[in-house]
Amino acid sequence: MLNSLSFFRRTLFCALLGGVAFASPVAAQEQYSAVYRTAESIEVVATRNGLIAQQSLRAGDRFDANVLLFSTDCRVDTYKLEALRVEEAISRRLVDDPSLQSQAERYKAEIAFARLRVLRDVQIARTELCQRWAPWPGAVARIHINVGEYARIGQSVMRIIRTDSHRVFARVPLIVRPYRGQQGLFWIDARILNALISTGAAQTPELVQSEEAGQALRKLDGRVAIIAEVDWVSTVVDESTQTLEIRLRVTDRALAARLREGTSGNVQLIE
Repeated sequence: MLNSLSFFRRTLFCALLGGVAFASPVAAQEQYSAVYRTAESIEVVATRNGLIAQQSLRAGDRFDANVLLFSTDCRVDTYKLEALRVEEAISRRLVDDPSLQSQAERYKAEIAFARLRVLRDVQIARTELCQRWAPWPGAVARIHINVGEYARIGQSVMRIIRTDSHRVFARVPLIVRPYRGQQGLFWIDARILNALISTGAAQTPELVQSEEAGQALRKLDGRVAIIAEVDWVSTVVDESTQTLEIRLRVTDRALAARLREGTSGNVQLIE
């Protein structure tokens, strides 16, 4: 009887282990609907309260990277920064003053100097928040707040279109737990890629060199996988579907620049 019970337990344990081992590859093969976007709409918000003091772009204007989008009135912050710089210079001279004979006097001067340096760095950061720069090229879609009008922190000043997005947009279940830097595959119709290759617009992309990817390629006829990497994960969860949005960057830049806007496919995340 004991031997039979022991055999039953061993059989159940092996079955459970087999189930776990079998479930892992299946989970890795999960794919989610995705679409490729060459442009991305973004709301640029104010990071400081104040009047819009500068805004050189108008709706419809295109801009390059590192262009000033707008700035809020920073005169008060600028005055404070200049005053702190003057105090810091005076404090520095006191630290270097040879007339400070006692260790206590020198210690107090060094503490005062260090405090002013921290206040100066904080004020520099506050002043920089008054300006919003474009980190990439794009175009202005709409101006919400014009020069001379008041903007509050978090309020959208303008909507811009990022023209070099070249990213794959998808929604995945929360339970998947995607993360930035995670490898993925963007599966598309092979005819789309073949058309690009035949016209010389792209070369055959390098595919993920793994056993899982190789098996998937053999099973999914008529489709090819392009390497991508998760570079953005939303913090907002859709309560009705328990999904969140992720965006993946196609690692082959030459190919990414030639894929058409709206190309649909599926995303597979690699564990």
